[in-house]
Amino acid sequence: MANKVLVFIEQRNGEIKKASLEAAKTGAEVAAKFGVTAEAVVIGNDINNVDSLGGYGVKKVVHYKNSELTNYSTSAYADLFVEYANQSGADYFMFSNTAMGKDLAPKVAVKLDAGIIVDAIHFEYENDNIVATRPVYAGKALIDVKINSAKKVYTLRPNVFAAGTPADAKAEVEVKDVASPNLSTKVVEVKKSAGKLDVAEADIIVSGGRGL
Repeated sequence: MANKVLVFIEQRNGEIKKASLEAAKTGAEVAAKFGVTAEAVVIGNDINNVDSLGGYGVKKVVHYKNSELTNYSTSAYADLFVEYANQSGADYFMFSNTAMGKDLAPKVAVKLDAGIIVDAIHFEYENDNIVATRPVYAGKALIDVKINSAKKVYTLRPNVFAAGTPADAKAEVEVKDVASPNLSTKVVEVKKSAGKLDVAEADIIVSGGRGL
């Protein structure tokens, strides 16, 4: 029986990523199926509209805050997420299958001694468990899989699980100031192309090759 669902919320430049809204909504739907609550963890410094996650069904958001956490750090983010995962008693964990999620989720799974399913595209429910569908063989086939361990980690393919229209609700927000994050590496500069959409969140991708 599930105790709680915990969702990792990805932010960039203080804005919550669309893929994380999808994960939040899906996490809330899973929680509703099991009759429990959905909570979320977001890590960074100044992040806008954190309480708006309540509109996607999240009851509480824990915001780990420090200026050095503005940019992603594998060690710090994993430690902080696992810290609250243990405090909350959650046993279902949702991540977006973005570059960050694909790096972070396996590390969290190891620290929590949890099973993991990556790149899920559909959920069905079997008793007190999730049966997840994921592509294999470069998308040529689909398999249905489930996790038998007590704690379960899932990464969700972006643009597959719909976030929908948010309800008029606000989540409780708890801010935890982090004195000394565990930074194994530190980002000193970020160079980006202005005005370009994150490819993971694009609805349509056009690619060309020798055939053109």
